[in-house]
Amino acid sequence: MIERPSIRRRLARPFDPVELRKIKRLWVRHSIAEDARDIDRLIATLSPACVYQIVPTGQHWRAMTAPERSTANCSRPFRTMRSR
Repeated sequence: MIERPSIRRRLARPFDPVELRKIKRLWVRHSIAEDARDIDRLIATLSPACVYQIVPTGQHWRAMTAPERSTANCSRPFRTMRSR
C-alpha cells in the first residue's frame, strides 16, 4: 500500500486558484462523459497513473489500460454505453 499524508494534512495544503479551475473543468468534462455513457471521453479525463477499483468485488486495475479492460466487464449490462 502507498504511504500518503493524512486527509487532514492534504486538505490543509494551500491551493492554487488556477489549479482549482483546471480541476473543475476536468471534473465537468468527466461528469458529462459519464452521463453520456461515452467511454472514450471518460477515459480521456483520467490520469495515465489512474487506479480503477470496483469496491464490492475488490477488482482493481492500474495505469491507463485499467478502465479500458474493466469496460469490457462493466459495460455488458449497460447497453447504452458506447465507444467511438
